[in-house]
Amino acid sequence: MSLLDSLISIVWTILTFSWIRRRAALLAAVEDLKKASKAAETYEQWHNLQAEIDRLLGLDLWRRRNDSKYYDWFKISQQKREIERCQVNGDILKLCGLLRMHPVRNLYDILSPRLYTKAHAGTKLLIEDYIRQVQRCISDLAAISGTQAGFNSQTKMELFHDTSHAFGRSTLVLQGGSAFSMCHLGVVKALHLRGLLPRIITGTATGALVAALVGVHTDDELLEVLAGRAIDLSSFQRARLRRRKLADDAPAGTKWFQAVRRRGARFLRTGHIFNIRVLQECAQDNLGDITFEEAFSKTGRILNVTVALPDEVGIPQLLNYITAPHVLIWSAVVASTATSKTLYAPVQLYCKNEIGSTEPYAATDHDGSPLKQRTGSTRGRAELQEAPLKRIGELFNVNHFIVSQTRPYIAPFVRAEQNYAGHSTFLNTLIRLWSGEVFHMLNQLNSIGWLPTPLCRLLMDETIPSNSRWAKISLTPDLTFKDLLALFDTPTEHLLDEWIMRGERSVWPAVPELRVRCGIEFELERAYESVRRRSPEQLGVDFGG
Repeated sequence: MSLLDSLISIVWTILTFSWIRRRAALLAAVEDLKKASKAAETYEQWHNLQAEIDRLLGLDLWRRRNDSKYYDWFKISQQKREIERCQVNGDILKLCGLLRMHPVRNLYDILSPRLYTKAHAGTKLLIEDYIRQVQRCISDLAAISGTQAGFNSQTKMELFHDTSHAFGRSTLVLQGGSAFSMCHLGVVKALHLRGLLPRIITGTATGALVAALVGVHTDDELLEVLAGRAIDLSSFQRARLRRRKLADDAPAGTKWFQAVRRRGARFLRTGHIFNIRVLQECAQDNLGDITFEEAFSKTGRILNVTVALPDEVGIPQLLNYITAPHVLIWSAVVASTATSKTLYAPVQLYCKNEIGSTEPYAATDHDGSPLKQRTGSTRGRAELQEAPLKRIGELFNVNHFIVSQTRPYIAPFVRAEQNYAGHSTFLNTLIRLWSGEVFHMLNQLNSIGWLPTPLCRLLMDETIPSNSRWAKISLTPDLTFKDLLALFDTPTEHLLDEWIMRGERSVWPAVPELRVRCGIEFELERAYESVRRRSPEQLGVDFGG
């Protein structure tokens, strides 16, 4: 027996060491693939590497299996088979009924977070196939000849419009981040290349400039802008030349200190840290004298810019082609950035009058008084905080918010909440728990009016006007607290390329989820526009309104 025991022990030891060696080699290969993913230059490269990681870890098998307790996979597969059957049989009326039957994003819990944190390359293949099947159904209905079953262009436009209205719309919200707001260009680029860029773009603070760049350029012009090649940074070069003339520049090694010294001196002299003139010149150079209405007519995109008025309450206003059609976009961008009297001097909105000349914008409240003179409100702080996004929902039927967050003192906490495969760590869990407590405390202070308005604008984002867990998805670049040193860096072409790449990479892990969230919505919009262009004689309701 002792010989047999020894033999078993030897075999067991050999098998154990063999398993450990294979496991170590597997983990090393996975780690190499993760490092390569971080250096990927395109989404296709990144996705192929993620798919290989899934294959090595056996997660591709999880994706192929339909069953999961986190969604009703049986009903989804049943719905998919029913659509396929109707397409094969040419049952148009049944297809229309199926399309109208479930106009919700989170059908049978397909947006359950647990479905997007397991595998690296995507979620269950059944869910992805279902979304593609519905998209094909919409595309096929749009392509049907008007003579079939009385399914004419007007009927199709009504179907797509009504279904879209029930489904709701998405907006991309670009929130501030000073120099890091350049990451928003990469976010928009990644979404645009994947066909996931919403027509409704919202910009806040420094994010308003990038939102405006998207809102004033057509699809043909957009790729040049998103690559950074069509962005004019000469205003910052002119500012450097002005400083040289004043002997205000310093050797390269002390530029950060000199910038702090210069801004400190400006604050003591004027009461403002930053020079609003540079931002104003940059906005004018890149946007020109185009109004919200003109931009909408040119591109079909709905640009929204939030502006916090310079009063004690800080009531935010939403500017777009409906609420402020004749306001010059560049002035709205500058006003959105200048949210604090400590950071920037007060600014003036400008508009075009009836003869096309530029003049100050004299917006008035319902009682006829200038908006900037309002000094109080009976509304609570929490309601004020959600007002811009709530207003977007009211005007454009928006119920889904894609939020790009680049504030470096907030982004690490937001990123810790993103539990995509490979992102979840013990440190992220601790950060998530701690940040949840901190933001809960800030919300409590804000709700009772104890959080000063400047701190509220600095530390808290606009509240998403919905309690649904699927109403918001956050996109956050990989920023660390070390990046705070570059918070107020002057933009250069080299920095622009670096931040654009960071922005693109922040979107890639969310692409599978975004396709599930937005794929049907965008296909409905494309189908409606396709039918409308083919049938100009037909009267239909415009999707933009």
